[in-house]
Amino acid sequence: MENALNMQIAEQDLVLRESLWARGYWEVPEGLDTSNFDFSWRPFKYDKPYVHQFGTQWQKTGGPKFVIPDNLGVKYQTNQIAIMLPEKANRSWRPLIANATIDYSWHPDENDPPFIYVFGNQWYDVDTMPTYQYRVKGATDKKYITSVTATLLPNKENRAWRPLKSNIEFDSSWIPHPHDPPYIYVFGNQWHSAEEMPTVEYRVKGATDKKYIDVPLATLIVDNVSAEDSIFDKVMSASLRTNFTHFGNTKLNYVELITDYSIKQIHIIDNVAAIVPDDAKAYMHDKLTDYPYVKYHTLGLVNEPLDIIFLSNGESCADENYQHLLNLTKDLPNRVVELRGVKGRVASQHAAANLSKTPWYFLVNAKLRVDENFDFSWQPNRMITAKHYIFTASNPVNGLEYGHQAIVANNKRLTLSTAGTKLDFTLESPHEVINVNSGIGMFNTSAWDSWRTAFREVIKLKHATDNESKARLNTWLTIAAGDHSEWCLQGAKDAENYYNLVNGEFSKLKLSYDWEWLAEYYSSVYLQNKMHVYVQET
Repeated sequence: MENALNMQIAEQDLVLRESLWARGYWEVPEGLDTSNFDFSWRPFKYDKPYVHQFGTQWQKTGGPKFVIPDNLGVKYQTNQIAIMLPEKANRSWRPLIANATIDYSWHPDENDPPFIYVFGNQWYDVDTMPTYQYRVKGATDKKYITSVTATLLPNKENRAWRPLKSNIEFDSSWIPHPHDPPYIYVFGNQWHSAEEMPTVEYRVKGATDKKYIDVPLATLIVDNVSAEDSIFDKVMSASLRTNFTHFGNTKLNYVELITDYSIKQIHIIDNVAAIVPDDAKAYMHDKLTDYPYVKYHTLGLVNEPLDIIFLSNGESCADENYQHLLNLTKDLPNRVVELRGVKGRVASQHAAANLSKTPWYFLVNAKLRVDENFDFSWQPNRMITAKHYIFTASNPVNGLEYGHQAIVANNKRLTLSTAGTKLDFTLESPHEVINVNSGIGMFNTSAWDSWRTAFREVIKLKHATDNESKARLNTWLTIAAGDHSEWCLQGAKDAENYYNLVNGEFSKLKLSYDWEWLAEYYSSVYLQNKMHVYVQET
């Protein structure tokens, strides 16, 4: 009987509370961000009637209230908050130090008695350097806040600051301890202490003694310029805006390599990158080491292996030589690409360059049987001006060994900017001969192949004026042995006769650049039926 009566009372109480809940309403103060606040929230149905107070990011008060009439008091809710927005115009705030700011969204707990709230800053606590205050109306007592700090703002215009090294960043918001006597404060950097490398100083008026400071540290900065090709060329075309500039594409921070900023040195890092002082260009001609002060760093960094482009145009030995190349390089990291049948000397050279993903690439012509010991890990010197690198090859007919038919490490940029206006495409650009044999030039596979190779090469040698070219010309004209050797000699002699016939006129010599013209010339001389024998060659 008694339990039934209690249940009846409880049910009546729940009905009453539900009617109170229905009369509940929200009070939302101004200055709040409630975009993520859930106003569908309601009290637990068995709860007694309260004013439900929600807080902010700072206090348990200050947020929305769910007010129930005839309540028993305040109950604080923590399951969600509203965000108090900054109110810089709030006249309760008062800076105590110039050039400072604070998070103006902070507010006191509404339950606190009136206080003058005092804040420190990022460098000094509130006891050492009171920086901001929040004055509640009617307050006389102070309350020191340690959970929130004001921020002293950077002030590089403050003439007390004096950089001792160029190209640095430092936190100019720092100010001296208020109780210090006048000092010249000296700061180090991220790599060296203030004693090891004084980097920036803060000079208090009248100070003569130095005080070395560990925090904050200045940051030494080296400008970074991307460079995949010749670092020398990139330096010469760049604007050196700061004391030192890093050229390269590595992710390492090389600032630590500069141990003394007062010494202007070029820092060469492996064959990959360089740090260059701003006065270096005046000393340079064609390489970084023209500068008188150079320091080398060996960090074990390497450049990406050069691509290998195999260029063929119907040569009878092309498939065999390409397979041989693939066998030699199967375990190497180099990327190997075959390019077939591009018509025209210039067009084929440009097509090969466009296929390369590396700034230099090994160009292997189809007539070359690559030497098994050729080192495809070879890299050009990136610290000098960009150029092509011509290796050597053996001539199986006359025994000569020089750049004819050899592998060339072509510079992609130079290749694409070459128009082919001279007799030799490669020699139009800066170049260097590397005295390393790259293989055997197997050009004597037919009468036609032997003749046209000899004709083309002798035209170039005949046009040259140096003694080495003259000696090679004599060999081509007089020595030949092996398969189709007679056609090699004949092609050489025909080229000499043609050169004399046209009196060395360049436009007529330039016709030999055109393989179709060569085929027609060969046909007109040696094939009575004038049949077309054109087979394009690189």
